[in-house]
Amino acid sequence: MSKKSYTTTAYADLDDFVFGKSLYPVTTKRGLDIGAGTVYPEVNFTLPPIMIGEDTMPQVLDIYKEIMTGVSQRAVDLSVPGFVAEFEWLPAMTFNPDFGLQVAQELEDIAEDFSQKYGTKIAIRATPVDIREGKGVDHMWHGQAWDKVMRAFEGSAKIGNDFLAIESIGGKDVHDEGMMYCDVEKIIFALGILGCRDMEKLWSAIGQIADKYPTATASGDTACGFANTAMVLADRHMIPRTLSAVSRSCSAVRTMVANEQGAIGPDKDCGYEGHHRHAGRHGRPLGCVRAPLQRGQRGRVRRRPVVQRVRAAHQASVRLCRSRVHGTARLRLPSDERGHRSRTRNRAHAARPPRR
Repeated sequence: MSKKSYTTTAYADLDDFVFGKSLYPVTTKRGLDIGAGTVYPEVNFTLPPIMIGEDTMPQVLDIYKEIMTGVSQRAVDLSVPGFVAEFEWLPAMTFNPDFGLQVAQELEDIAEDFSQKYGTKIAIRATPVDIREGKGVDHMWHGQAWDKVMRAFEGSAKIGNDFLAIESIGGKDVHDEGMMYCDVEKIIFALGILGCRDMEKLWSAIGQIADKYPTATASGDTACGFANTAMVLADRHMIPRTLSAVSRSCSAVRTMVANEQGAIGPDKDCGYEGHHRHAGRHGRPLGCVRAPLQRGQRGRVRRRPVVQRVRAAHQASVRLCRSRVHGTARLRLPSDERGHRSRTRNRAHAARPPRR
């Protein structure tokens, strides 16, 4: 994967900065054209509280299969042409990649089955946890933690998962200290120097893995561990909002390094800095963070608060919509809403009058 340098903005004309379209669409092996003008939902799900180990893996696999089958069947029922399912690995799965790869294989098999039976275009995003921190880590760029992360990516790509993504944490310890002491210089150093150096090393390796497998795409990173943490702390009045804004702006520079190393999107939905990078440099398709839905303790669907919303002016660059479902296959309301929103956006885009 060749390294790229960005010296100009991606869009020369603001009229080209249109919701649902990007300069460089991405097409998956099942024909999902992301960024070509059609908006697709992205579904994100995880397990209910459960220990992950050899004894519980059969139950873990059953839960994931039930969720993925339920989402896929509901997409068929709603005539949704396609969607992206993000498999966010849990820490125990990255520490033992065999666990995560078993789940990845099950999700890929279900996606292929529904694609063959009903023509639904389904893509799988694999997002291993960045475990390269802690007392037992020898070095972020080599050792057991690095090897396990790389094995997770290699296995996901070999299985056939479409998008390789991660929420990397290089420089996070320095950034955390900068937030606690409101040290702007330390925040800028963590994101602009330490984070960028780690991103270059990490995404160069991820890109090499993606290059080995024709169906795998190095999609993108996100500054969840940095700017999203600052955003939540600012919302709770623990740090100044201005400091959070500085962290967000600097995070775009850090996350852009993945694209310099060849990542082509779609970026992860939780990266609020994505729309800045899309407009400013790479023009690749993005994910959009919407108010996610979560199951309450009594099985009722409740709306989780969104700490920070993407402004409407920036949503022109957004590509995917997000739904978080926790450990349940009863996805009627979340899936209905995701499909309805996607269709509404597609109709609005088709009816959009030409700009003068």
